[in-house]
This record gives sequence, C-alpha cells and structure tokens, in this order.
Amino acid sequence: MKKHAAILILAAFAGLVIGTQGALEFSSAQDSTETAKPAAKRPRGRLPNYFGQVGISSTQREEIYKIQAAAQGEIAKLHDQIAKLEKKRDEDVRAVLTEDQLKKVDELVAAAKKRASSDRTSQSRLTIYQKLVINRPQMTVILHATPGAAPYWATDADSGEETMAKPRWNHPAVSRRTLVKVGSAGILGMGMNHLEALRGADGEKAEAASAGTAKSCIYIFLSGGLAQQDSFDLKPHAPDSIRGEFNPIATATPGIEICEHLPMLAQRSDKWALVRSLTHPTNGHTLGHYFMLTGHSVAPIFRGDRQPRPTDWPSISSIVGDALPARNNLPPAVMLPEKLIHWSGGTIPGAYGGMMGSRRDPFIIDATHYGDPFWRGAYPEYTFHQLPRKNPTSDTPTVFQAPSLELQPGLASGRFDRRLDLLGSIDYQRKELERSAEGEQYDRHRQSAISLLASDRIRQAIDVTNADTKAQERYGRNSFGWSLLMAHRLVQSGVNMVQVNLGNNEAWDTHGEAFWRLREKLLPPTDRALSALLDDLSETGLLDSTMMVMGGEFGRTPKISHLPDHYDKPGRDHWGAVQTLFFAGGGVRGGNVVGSSDKDAAYPASDPQKPENMAATIYNALGIPRTAAWHDDVNRPHHIYFGDPIAGLT
Repeated sequence: MKKHAAILILAAFAGLVIGTQGALEFSSAQDSTETAKPAAKRPRGRLPNYFGQVGISSTQREEIYKIQAAAQGEIAKLHDQIAKLEKKRDEDVRAVLTEDQLKKVDELVAAAKKRASSDRTSQSRLTIYQKLVINRPQMTVILHATPGAAPYWATDADSGEETMAKPRWNHPAVSRRTLVKVGSAGILGMGMNHLEALRGADGEKAEAASAGTAKSCIYIFLSGGLAQQDSFDLKPHAPDSIRGEFNPIATATPGIEICEHLPMLAQRSDKWALVRSLTHPTNGHTLGHYFMLTGHSVAPIFRGDRQPRPTDWPSISSIVGDALPARNNLPPAVMLPEKLIHWSGGTIPGAYGGMMGSRRDPFIIDATHYGDPFWRGAYPEYTFHQLPRKNPTSDTPTVFQAPSLELQPGLASGRFDRRLDLLGSIDYQRKELERSAEGEQYDRHRQSAISLLASDRIRQAIDVTNADTKAQERYGRNSFGWSLLMAHRLVQSGVNMVQVNLGNNEAWDTHGEAFWRLREKLLPPTDRALSALLDDLSETGLLDSTMMVMGGEFGRTPKISHLPDHYDKPGRDHWGAVQTLFFAGGGVRGGNVVGSSDKDAAYPASDPQKPENMAATIYNALGIPRTAAWHDDVNRPHHIYFGDPIAGLT
C-alpha cells in the first residue's frame, strides 16, 4: 500500500506541475472563460479517495486545490501563446511529396488510425492521469488535436466517469513536441529537470523578446582580418613603415576620422559607433575565427584543423537562435551567403552549434559559386585572385543565386495543404523518433526549409539578383551588395540573427598587394553596401531594433611587410592584439568611439575589450537575461555571458 501511495502522490504532483506548462487545455463545458469555483468546493470524482488513502489532511487538500486553481489561471493567461504554438505545429509538418510518397502516406495514415483505435495502453495511461489529477466538475480534458491521434476523453461532471469526446480540430493546442516531452516527464517518470526546462523555455524567451533594445542582429564578418590602420583607426602621424598609403577624412561627427575610401560611411557617422580596442591572444586564422564567431576566447579542446566538432563552443548565432523565440515560423538564425570553407577544403569552425548539437546550427543560405577557391572580392564587379603569380583554375565568378524555392509543377496550394494534413497524421505516430536528438534535428531543419518554401516574402528576400534596379544600384550589383540586401530583407521578415560573411574565407587577408586591393576591390563595395543597409534600416524604422556588428578574426600588424616570393607589393600580417569593431542600431549611440589603440595601432591604449564583451553586447541588446543558460546534448546548463556588455556604446 505504501508503495502504491507513493506512486500516486508522485503522479498527482507531476501532473500538477505539467498543468502549469499548458500541456493540457482545460475548457469549460459552459464557458471557456468561466472563473474556477472556490478551492473549498471539493472537485467531484475519485481524487479525494486517493487523498484519504494516502493520509493527506484537509488543509493539504485545500492547498492542492488552490495550486490547481492557480495553474488553471496560468493556463488561461497562456491561451494566446498556445494558439501561436499550435499554428507553428501546423506549419511544422509541411513537406512536399512525390506521387509515390503520397500513396505511401495514405497507407500509413490508415494504419495509424487503426492502431489509435485499439491502443488500450494509451487509453489506460490517460484514464489514470485524469482520475488522479484533473477530475474537476464541468471541465473537459482536451488533448493534442491531431488527425489520427488516440481517442479523446472527457469527464462527465455528474458521474465522474470517462466518456469519449468529439475531436475539437480548431481548438488551440500545445505543439506535438511539447506534449510528448511533458507526457514523458509527468507520466513516464522522467526527471524534474525536464519539467524545469519546459517551464522556463518559453517564459525566458518571451522575456528576452521584450526586454532588449533590439529584436534582430546582423553580424557582418570580414574573414581574413581587416587592417584597422587602413580603415577605421588610421595613424597619419606614425612612421611610413606603419602609416600606410591612405589618408584620413573627416566624418559628419567632429573628431572622428576614417579612411578616405569610406566616404559614404563618413557621411553617416551619426548612425554608427566604433570600438577601437578589441583584443584577443591569437594571430591564427582558424582560432581567430573561433574566438570571434563564438564570442569565447578560450578553446581548451580546440584542435585548429578546420573541422567543426561537437566539443566546440557554440556560435553567437546558435546561442541567439536558441535563446530567442523564432518569429513568423522562420529560422531563428541564418548564415549567408556561404559557409566559410578554407581553400584546402576544410570548414572553418566556430559558426555552428558545437556542444549545443548540430540542430542549433544556423540555417545556411548558399548563394556563392566561386570555382577556383582563390577568387576574392565582391564579384563580379570587384574580383581579384588571391595568388597573383598563379593562374586561376576557373573563370571569374559571376553567379550569385540562392537555392530555388519553388513548389513542384502541378502542385497547387490546396493539394499542398492536403498533403500537409496527411503528414500531420503521420508525425503524431512518430513519438519515438521525435524523442531522439536526430528526430528533433530533422524536424527543426524541415521546419526551416518549409517555411522558406511556403513564404512568398522569404522567396523574395532571397532572390536579391532580381530586386528592383534602384535597390541593386544602391547596394551594388555584387556579392557584397546582394548579401547585405538579403540580410535586410530577412530581418524585415522576422529572422532574429543573420551572420553575413562579407567575402569568402580569408577574403580580407592582405599579406601582399594590400593597398590597391583595399582601395579598388574591398573598401568601395563595402562602403556602398553598408551605407545602403544603414539607410534602408533607418527608412523602414528597423535601425532602432536591429543591431549591426562588423569585425573579423583579427586586425593587421602595425608594420608593413613584404613577402616577395608570393606578392609584388607589400601588405600586413595577422595581428590579434587589437582590431576595430563597427556597431550601429539596436540602441547603439551613433557618432561615438569607445576605447583607443596606441600610437602604432598595435595594442589597446584604453578600455580594452574581448570577444566575450562583444558577444555580451549582442546578447544584452537582444534582451537575453544575464542569468540565461543554454544546454548541451546531455542537458547540462552553460552560462551565456562571459563578459559585460561594452560600456559607453549604447
């Protein structure tokens, strides 16, 4: 008896906790908004008998009723949120099938319905759960409304007996994945840590979405490393061996000067700010990418062999994508227009989910087509070959095209929707697959792909080479301009985090031929595209809610050097000790400079910042709480913040 009593108590209280999550919707048979009866009115049914057997006092019983009433009130407050989750669930099952696959779906649906009607185990579990926890008068238990699901039960208010209820297909319900997780936690004996995760996930994400100064972030990454003293931190009074060939020009903000080859940005200095003192301890490309893409300048297990691993720290994009709720059923984080692939074929680590799991990788839009991996610049207008003494192995790149997002010929909208309904039936029967990490990864990427497929607005956002002529002229008809135009459109559509790789891997690596490459191939298209993005965000009212960040894996050496075996003219080598970051929007105070470098642009002279501070600035702007955490594949929590936001920037 004691053993059975303990089990009943655990099940009852697990159900109470689950109730607070909105896993089950209580709908009044008389009025869905009717206020619950006072806790002193004991609910009808068999629950009091169990209380009596266990020896729960009347005081304890009344306290439990109060908890039930409070949980019911919380569920009512979450009604709108549940409706949104149900909408996401409906779109979560979208897919396009061939005729052969559709025939197979029909067979599976029929089998699923047959199994559901005879699944006495599921019926038994639900009956026990209902009697122990939610047997209240005039309340109907409404479970997840999916075609082909197991039968529904309702409690008759007078008799307390279970009866079959009619499906409420249009009733807001919890997403399939959440219900599976809650059912596993409460009835099948999973730990309380899973309940806490379910309790906090949507609440913290909703809090994050409303607490920050920004809703979105565009992180523009300059792979290869921009020379700070040839762009945003010129040293005109330094010796010739340091100063370089470029002159500073005044901006619209008194006292701030930048490179003469950035004239359009100079005119818009009221919209942006600089941090001239970011520092980290590596001069290596791969580790520098890792530091700046993860916002974490410690890599205890990092091997540096251009291979992303599950032991890597997750990227800033992955953390933001996990911490913030997705909007408009779109991918929460996107990387474009390509992955950073080394010329040797290795993939640069740091931009992916790492310890969070590959399901948290950003959604990647591949639009570039280089051929020879040593082509550099904003092609086709500003193209150059990285190795001037070697002949290219392919023609100059010209194609910038995202994957085609079209329905199959002959697949009309209504037919598409019917197939989605059928897929919904199949998905309900795949609980075991859904519980696995692989299942969640598949589901998440399918949702992203189908959202892109089904949305005319997203297809338009990606199809930038067919944008109107004026827009392309403002951004530039080249890979830099098209990339930032795409980023703007994705933010408009509701994507939270967009990482733009402005140039392919090591495009900004100016060991040699540095000054003519910057002057003629790299700075002009960047100046134009970045200025157009600032203008568009400002004119559409999105600049205040979109933080822009631009930087590379490191800066460049103070002293100019020459590698005669490879280049005809000099350049600068890698330098992690200092670089300049560019910020705009999302609460950033324009016309502002934070920190400084020394007289040679070699080390921070004041207010040094680390990648951790840059990442914290992004997280803070997006409203991610300082106490928030992400969880790895074995559900261990990890801090998000490892530094303070950059003071004086906002």
